[in-house]
Amino acid sequence: MTRRTGRRLLALVAATVSTAGLVACGTGDTGGAVVGAGGDTPATSPPSDSGGGGTTTGARLVEPTPGLNGVIGTTIDSVAVVDDVTLEVRFYNGVEPCYGVDHATATEAADAIEVGVGSNPDAGDVACVEMAELQAVRVTLAAPLGARTVIDATTGQPVPATPAG
Repeated sequence: MTRRTGRRLLALVAATVSTAGLVACGTGDTGGAVVGAGGDTPATSPPSDSGGGGTTTGARLVEPTPGLNGVIGTTIDSVAVVDDVTLEVRFYNGVEPCYGVDHATATEAADAIEVGVGSNPDAGDVACVEMAELQAVRVTLAAPLGARTVIDATTGQPVPATPAG
């Protein structure tokens, strides 16, 4: 094999690997249930009824995929009150399927509700666009929100809960 042929072969292999990485980024399972960890009150994320995966708040409603690697706590951007027992927790994340949401939790106390979202910020060894997207998950509370304060589990700071819409 000549040096020129070797370079062409190397370029062809590199192009094939790059294309395979782009195709792999477009596949994946985004289904899954959302449950709190340990003794937390279970939280659920119902499927979107908007048809496009959107919410009334401009965030894209996503379904968590439990079992992702490298999961970290994600800072909550805002919380919308859908009804007495349903919160829409909004946060910024990379686009799916390259960046995923592992879980959402709601830990309830008499005077506060701590909400948390675990996401995977590492797409691994695939080619993915690096773009932030406002996403949301919905959690169902065991008791109505009432006057309780909503706390971000990652930062420990209060998050204003505003009506959805």
